[in-house]
Amino acid sequence: MKYLEGTQVNSIFYNGHTNEPDWEFPTEKIAVLAPNPVKHVVDFARRNGMEFFYSIRMNDTHAAYFPPNRGYWVPFRLQHPELLLGYISQEHWEKKYLPWVMKFIRLEEQRAQQGKTPSNVLPSESELRRQVVAENPLKDVLDRRGLASRDLWSWPAYNYALEGTRAHFLEVVEGICQRYDVDGVELDWIRMPMFFKLGEQRRNIPIMNDFVHQVRRRLDHFAQQKGRPILLAVRVPDSMELCLAVGLDPETWTEQGWVDLLMAGSGLMPFSIPMKEWVELGQRHEVPVYGCLDRIHPLFRTGRPKFDVRDPAITNDDPSNYDAVRAAAHRFWQEGVDGIYLYDWHTHHGPTDPEDFGTVPRLAEPAELAHGNKLYQVDPDFPVRPGQGALADACYPAQIPRALTTVSGVAGVEFTLNVSDAPNSIDQAILLIQWKGDVDQRRVRWTLNGTAVSEASSEHGREWMDLQSGFPPGVERSGPSQESWIGLQLPGNLIRKGPNSLELSVEPAQQGDPSVPVELLQVRLSTSRA
Repeated sequence: MKYLEGTQVNSIFYNGHTNEPDWEFPTEKIAVLAPNPVKHVVDFARRNGMEFFYSIRMNDTHAAYFPPNRGYWVPFRLQHPELLLGYISQEHWEKKYLPWVMKFIRLEEQRAQQGKTPSNVLPSESELRRQVVAENPLKDVLDRRGLASRDLWSWPAYNYALEGTRAHFLEVVEGICQRYDVDGVELDWIRMPMFFKLGEQRRNIPIMNDFVHQVRRRLDHFAQQKGRPILLAVRVPDSMELCLAVGLDPETWTEQGWVDLLMAGSGLMPFSIPMKEWVELGQRHEVPVYGCLDRIHPLFRTGRPKFDVRDPAITNDDPSNYDAVRAAAHRFWQEGVDGIYLYDWHTHHGPTDPEDFGTVPRLAEPAELAHGNKLYQVDPDFPVRPGQGALADACYPAQIPRALTTVSGVAGVEFTLNVSDAPNSIDQAILLIQWKGDVDQRRVRWTLNGTAVSEASSEHGREWMDLQSGFPPGVERSGPSQESWIGLQLPGNLIRKGPNSLELSVEPAQQGDPSVPVELLQVRLSTSRA
């Protein structure tokens, strides 16, 4: 956390519960921090004048697909298969699921003792992952649906329709208040948004409302003992309709005064989320709203601190690395949010070298953001966007990728591209487009806000650029596909502040099979000032 010192960060939301509360962690794994690891975080927050929130993942399901280990398969989950969302009988659990879990937990324990075991006895990390997938209890589902399958990700989730699940998480809330000097508790409903059996989500909304009310009452009880408030924050899916679809009702929670902060959105659809509806809800009931940006998003995985300890060393923490972060944050401020919430903004899979600490981007001053370069996008869906089936239920419907055929003639589609810049503040704009495979650009026509882009750009030196060798700032060099990036220079005054209408038409090919789709993967807009 040291890289947070001296930044604009004023609150730490610490994930003390992924699958179990921190006080149940095996202490031999964290001896240097034991016996009270979270106290180090609380002390850091107090020294630096920051609020401390204890965050609870309400249904983390890495256990569904990732190599089983002690962190995913905690004692409570192993002892209570009857509370899981999967349709699993006790007999089925003991014959099919439990052996898969225990086999790889034992392998994990053996790998931890690797120094005492001949290297050729245990599988390598890549071989271990291959075995885990090949022997997954839902391998048939994985083969048919891939990582986009909700069934694959939901089976080890807890079923909140059952009293045992709700009682367990209420005990966690009580344990937090008994152990730590917290300013607040966060219920993270996005990791992962699967709480009831498919088709039963809306009927169980009253049950979930009662649960949140009970959390509020417990926080008030301990707040009275401590002599100061304990705030309740909730991190919720991208829209209120998505919330209702998974069994959550934050509108009622705010109306009843049960929650104190709304952390809006998955952070994976930053240019699509209807932030105004969250802001209006918060303003009606005087509840602050924070726009979420998740660093797992490819656009945000740049700069320092490194996203992953295994990433290459960062020799130049260029401000242009944060063009997309600035664009998303500026859009949130323009929509009226009370603050910015950076999710997972740390180095994963191990400690960070002090040389890589860096800092977090400056996002707290809207006026400052207004003058910076930015990178916008038409938010894409899986597989371009991360999240798979694990987070899909929390994400606003995407406009792309799109596949178009020209069997019956010209094919067309219209997109909405949200921009927060004022037209007179843009000196240069480039429309960045990624196709799957090579596409004859003579077949393609773009129209922005009713003006043909090809005609408009010809007056400004029409320029198509192959971005394979010269990526603009913020376009990562890794990801699902790096083929066929092109760029089209635009006049800045063609762009509107707010929603922009972007139309694409594709004419039939002169040669070849017209039924073969032309696939559009990504659309981005880079804006800059001279």
